[in-house]
Amino acid sequence: GPGQNEAVTYTSTFILSMIRQLREKPDVLRIRDLPGTTRDWVYIDDVVSALKMLMASLQSISPLNEGLLAYEVECANVGSGRAVQAIDLVSMRCDIMQVNPKLEFGDGDPDDVGRQHDVPYCASINRMAGIGWSPRWQLREGLQKTVESMGVKAV
Repeated sequence: GPGQNEAVTYTSTFILSMIRQLREKPDVLRIRDLPGTTRDWVYIDDVVSALKMLMASLQSISPLNEGLLAYEVECANVGSGRAVQAIDLVSMRCDIMQVNPKLEFGDGDPDDVGRQHDVPYCASINRMAGIGWSPRWQLREGLQKTVESMGVKAV
């Protein structure tokens, strides 16, 4: 999202890599993932609001005990709760940036076992919904704000 370090590698941020590629060379977009690979994308502001809500929820359940939580904590996933195919994310990004590049899909990252086998990733956000949280940002809105933060005109 906005403010994220652009110097990071492809493996750490698929979205920034796409923006950087399209900004530098809008005619071709090389995508490591397969077109049907699915992921759950969540905007950074939603992650922050989820963490704040979790902290407030934990503080209301039990007081802190010498810096440690005095109760058992369970895992809670934060995400959009929606699986999005790589091709749909790419199409949305290109539409936002008003470019129509030739798409070159790779065959996944050989070091990423989940991607080798195209394991879909989609967060189950039921626990977060149980404490009243849900994502506020739609994928397109988050992509637009991220593009704009990198100095690229978005529509």
